[in-house]
Amino acid sequence: MPWFDKMYDIKSFDIDRWLLPGAKQPWSNASTCFAYQKEWIECSDGIGRLRAIDECKIEWEDFMECTHQTKTLQRLKQIRLQRDKGMEYKDWRIKERVRKRRRWGLEKERAGEKEGYERRGIDSHYRITVSILLLRPPAR
Repeated sequence: MPWFDKMYDIKSFDIDRWLLPGAKQPWSNASTCFAYQKEWIECSDGIGRLRAIDECKIEWEDFMECTHQTKTLQRLKQIRLQRDKGMEYKDWRIKERVRKRRRWGLEKERAGEKEGYERRGIDSHYRITVSILLLRPPAR
């Protein structure tokens, strides 16, 4: 990585580990978003700021999503709003997962069951996982 090669030779106060998520950490543990930051730095190195804004936009967005998790929080907000309204949250990924399992022959279609959600299995597991993640307020 071009920026980080020389900075460890200097015997002075190392402030980079607090400023850069991907800088060298104590005990050599990589940070959570280190891979995304490294991809962005490798993409934007040597091409200039203006070209990097256009050409490395995908890497930058991935790095910012990993750092701030804005899209994930928006999705969880929608789940909470639907839960508060009393609606069951239905995710399109569950239907797609069930459809793939049936296509691969891992799961048989039950008689009288509509394509999509199962009575047990993936759907019930997903509901339990989502309810745990949402940290429901205590019942009164």
